[in-house]
Amino acid sequence: MAKIIGITGGIASGKSTVTNYLRQKGCQVIDADQVVHELQAKGGKLYQALVSWLGSAILNEAGELDRPKLSQLIFSSQENLAKSSQLQNEIIRQELANRRDQLAKTEETFFMDIPLLFEQDYADWFDEVWLVDVSKGTQLERLMARNNLSQEEAQRRIAAQLSLAEKRQRAEIVIDNNGLQIDGKTADVMPTEPLDQKLKAFGWHVLSVDGHDLAGLTAAFAQAKTLTGAPTMILAKTIKGKGVSFMENQAGWHGKAPNAEQYQQARQELAAALAEKEGK
Repeated sequence: MAKIIGITGGIASGKSTVTNYLRQKGCQVIDADQVVHELQAKGGKLYQALVSWLGSAILNEAGELDRPKLSQLIFSSQENLAKSSQLQNEIIRQELANRRDQLAKTEETFFMDIPLLFEQDYADWFDEVWLVDVSKGTQLERLMARNNLSQEEAQRRIAAQLSLAEKRQRAEIVIDNNGLQIDGKTADVMPTEPLDQKLKAFGWHVLSVDGHDLAGLTAAFAQAKTLTGAPTMILAKTIKGKGVSFMENQAGWHGKAPNAEQYQQARQELAAALAEKEGK
């Protein structure tokens, strides 16, 4: 199953810089803004829906959407903003879902850049969500310069989205804290503890849990959703290679594959442990 990572952030926060870097590294990225542009191209599904709603006044001389004029109309009132959202979101969601499902057939890991990821309830699509953050002042300056907007207009567009502060609160990260790295114990090579105190010092909520306890992990994720005012870090204490006698707590298995005999032994030990747990 493919690992899908969502990328989001406020308008003019720097998402394109992040996605361009990922593409340079060979990663596949579905860009929701680009998908919207394609759907809004002359004859596209969104083009037809928008012209049917707002008429030919939103078209330029070539019969294409006049994007500055379209944006001005949509952001001119809360009513238009709501109508635009209702009209476009179902079409956009379906197209993004189609592209996601196609890419999941060929890629182990890929990214989806969705500016309104939280606002439009896409969070459940992803194994991880990355937030591109920026200060309020920088965001405002970038948007005014990039789109040639007045301060008032730029502030209105920023206000139409969840604030970065609100998005920041929704961030959840899990650290697999097994105490080992490729060269040995982290305590001997590059000490990281006390992780919980360090994270709290940076203003995070911190939840500690047994990383092998599925019920405990589920409860931690549920609790994380109730915490506000700061992002949440879940510290999952685990044992590398747990359940396989020759692998448990052995740093040498950090990046090493078992041979055929070891693989069969590992499968047998895990199957026996599962059968015992299930009372078979």
